[in-house]
Amino acid sequence: MTNRTILTRALLATVFGLSLMPSPGRAERLTLPPAPQVLDLTGASLTLAKDAPVRTTLPLANIKPTPGPIRLVHSKARNTITVSISDRFIAKDALLDIVFTNSIALLDDRSQMRFYWDDRLLAQVPLHPKQPEGRVTLRIPKEWLTGGYHPIRFEASQHYEKGQECENPMASELWTEIDTLHSSFSILGDMKPVASMSRLSDLDVLLDPKLPDGENIHFVATRPSQVGDPRLTWLSLAAQGAALRLKYNSLLATYGESPLPTGDQIVAATWQETSSLIKNMPSIPVKGGAIVLMPLPSDPRYFLLVLTGQTDDDVSQAVAAFAHSDFSTVPASRIDLSTVSLPPLKGLTVADHVKLGQTYALSHFGYVTKALRGLEAGDIQIRFKMPPDIYPSEDRQVAFHLNFGYSAGIRNDSASSLFINGNFQQAISLNSSGGGNFRDYLISVPMSSFLPGTNTILIDAKMVPAVSGRCEVMDDEKMLFTLLDDSRITFSDAAHFAAMPSLRLMGDTAFPFVRDASHPPVVYLAQGDPALLGSALTLLAKFAQKAGEIVDYGFAFDPPSQACDVLAIGAADKIDPKFYQGGPWQQTGESHFWLPKSSDYAKGGEVGWIPADLTGERIISHPATPPVKIKGVYAPGESGFLVEYERPDSSGNTVLL
Repeated sequence: MTNRTILTRALLATVFGLSLMPSPGRAERLTLPPAPQVLDLTGASLTLAKDAPVRTTLPLANIKPTPGPIRLVHSKARNTITVSISDRFIAKDALLDIVFTNSIALLDDRSQMRFYWDDRLLAQVPLHPKQPEGRVTLRIPKEWLTGGYHPIRFEASQHYEKGQECENPMASELWTEIDTLHSSFSILGDMKPVASMSRLSDLDVLLDPKLPDGENIHFVATRPSQVGDPRLTWLSLAAQGAALRLKYNSLLATYGESPLPTGDQIVAATWQETSSLIKNMPSIPVKGGAIVLMPLPSDPRYFLLVLTGQTDDDVSQAVAAFAHSDFSTVPASRIDLSTVSLPPLKGLTVADHVKLGQTYALSHFGYVTKALRGLEAGDIQIRFKMPPDIYPSEDRQVAFHLNFGYSAGIRNDSASSLFINGNFQQAISLNSSGGGNFRDYLISVPMSSFLPGTNTILIDAKMVPAVSGRCEVMDDEKMLFTLLDDSRITFSDAAHFAAMPSLRLMGDTAFPFVRDASHPPVVYLAQGDPALLGSALTLLAKFAQKAGEIVDYGFAFDPPSQACDVLAIGAADKIDPKFYQGGPWQQTGESHFWLPKSSDYAKGGEVGWIPADLTGERIISHPATPPVKIKGVYAPGESGFLVEYERPDSSGNTVLL
């Protein structure tokens, strides 16, 4: 990989939490040989490339939504994680490799662990107290490896009594722990040919969030000649539109003036420009834009999406239609925009974003009615994003209107608890021996419990079994708590204020680069280097996902003069020196910077340290003591950096450098 690619990937890993290392399951498309100047469709053979299948291995720690091991506790325990298989993938084989440790107090003739795939029993293994460390490798039948989301459920039956005496089902010695760092899911296969998915209605399949290591897309346009060139806007909108279709998965973009021989690609060019890049393209209408989807002739496992038209305005229409429109009902591989009437274009929205002063059903956040069962019932987690600059007053409340029910036969000290961002808010007593069913159960929570950006609601259920004589009766089927997805949350309005700078806020919500439509942020590409466009498009794509909408950006090859937030990208010795003024450092020499001591930290700013050798990442949220030397020439093994601070020539605006 090039140094620029390393820097871009490391920056994304630091700020947005992406994986640093490319997965072995997909070809590394950033190190391909030079692209041909012309892609010829004449007599192209649409046959699947004969590359050997590749195996992708993912540690369970990368799949589990929260860090740490999987703990199965009490006499009956269960836990579920979900793996995804892309609809573009032909799976040939898959293995589930589990490393675990169990309690030495278990009875080996009564204790066991079971594994389920899509609620189908995959295997069962005994738990031995004299051999508490175990490992099992399970092969998943090929016919089960379909595209979609597949729950893997771990269940344990754990006992320490042979039955002569009553056993405490909640005894602390009843446990098994799965090591998620050394346990893994691996899958062998290859990409399907795109010919079976070449209608525009298949775009949501081709731009698949279930791809394991993000979606690499090569964007093609003639080289922008100057600031204001519409090609810069075309590339920005195309990248953001593709990213929103990818939802939570990351788009890793490259840019070039001609197509590559392999990999997914989006071309934004006039018909004349397209004809010079791709021979024998299908004809387009005389007026208006056109969108054409086809397999890439040189490697039909990947797609070629062409956004074109006779004039620049026609291409702008095609790019806007792709970025903003839903093509799920278009059963053709091409649409001529001069022949259709498009509704007013609105940005594709993300369901987990909220607006203040509104009421939302839990289903709006992707929650589906769920039943918690048994002693280790687990919990219900709902994530959503608040506006990045909320500043609620103390009297503002968020009202939960919950619809739920629980079963009979549980002990009267059972309860359900509500947590906001890990902080306890209120308990619901489940104290009726005959069970209960509630509609519009009201819980009010201070709005100050919520944070700008991502928030997590957690609702659990701690159900204790009823007592019969000396023994506790355990029947998982009768211990149920169900929360319905028509429950509602009402958010109060609030003032808007944000303390800056904040890399956490930027990384979580893209703020402040999504805040002001009247003064759009500017992407400053140092020294007018178009090769930096791939890095910029990757960041703008992630910003769109974080903001939940498409944002207009200006571009500049020289430092912008207008009042706006600026995203500056480039080697340290290429950035205009005036953009270093006001930052949290002192310059020594041409390309070396010293972070001052905390006592010298007057201006304010946040710095992210990005190791270019991809061995890890960390954020320095305050200057280090003693000072840390950061080099601005990104040779292998050296470090790039990321810093956010107030723009020195425009008060109230931000530089992300």
